[in-house]
Amino acid sequence: MCKAMEDLMEEIIEESRVEEKQKIILNLIKKGMSLQFVADVTGWTIEQIQSFLHTQNLQPAQ
Repeated sequence: MCKAMEDLMEEIIEESRVEEKQKIILNLIKKGMSLQFVADVTGWTIEQIQSFLHTQNLQPAQ
């Protein structure tokens, strides 16, 4: 497989992983889980999670 095709495949796989983590984050936040718990589960930082939630017009439970 040529380098360009390998790079494209890696990009697609990474996008799929990010989308899956985003789904997990949304589900956990909707169930009232804390940002720290969500960060521990997903490996994302609290800041990354907050930024993502902001793009979704969501706020974590207090």
